[in-house]
Amino acid sequence: MKHLICLVAATLGLGLLQGQTADLLIVNAKVYTADGSGKFHEALAIRGNRILRVGNTHDISTLRGPKTQVIDARGAAVVPGFNDIHVHLLSGGLALDNVMLQGARTLEEIQSRIKTFAEAHPDRAWIQGSGWAYGPFPGSMPTRQQLDAAVPDRPAVMRCFDGHSVWANSKALALARITKNTPDPPNGFIVRDPKTG
Repeated sequence: MKHLICLVAATLGLGLLQGQTADLLIVNAKVYTADGSGKFHEALAIRGNRILRVGNTHDISTLRGPKTQVIDARGAAVVPGFNDIHVHLLSGGLALDNVMLQGARTLEEIQSRIKTFAEAHPDRAWIQGSGWAYGPFPGSMPTRQQLDAAVPDRPAVMRCFDGHSVWANSKALALARITKNTPDPPNGFIVRDPKTG
C-alpha cells in the first residue's frame, strides 16, 4: 500500500511540475474521502473526471489556474458519490417528513404509528406516509376503514413500500371523488369491497 501511495504522489507531483491546474476547486469544506481513516479534509481539486488532490484549503488553492472554477463550500460536507441502481430521490426525501411505516409487522402497529403521527401534527391538512407492506393486512390489502380508524378527522394517504399501491381513507377518497362507480384508471385498478363495490 505504501508503494501505491508513493506512486500516486509521484504522479500528482509530475503533473504539477508540468503546470497542471485544476478545473474545479472546492474549498472551505468538510471533505470525507471514505478511505477508512475517518479524517476530514478542507478542500479538493478536480481535473476532468479525476480528483487531483485533497488537503487543506491553502495547499489546494495552489492548483488554481486562470480558468479554474472555485466553489466555497462554507463548511458544507463533500462526500463520495452514492450510487444506487434504483432510487427515487425526491419522493424518498419528501417521505422523511411524513409517517414512516417500514418494518411495521402488524395492522395494529401500522395504525398506531399513523395515529401517533397524526396526533403529533394537528396542523396538517393531510396525513401522508409510506412504507407499508402487504403482509400485515388480512387478504394482503388494506381497507379504507382500517385507515379511518387511525385518522378519522382528515384525509390520509399512505404509499406502499414498493411505490405501486396507495392506501387512502374515506375522506381522501371523497376528495378524489372515488366511488364504487369510478372506473379503474389506465394500467391500474381500484381495490373494491367484494360485497359493496
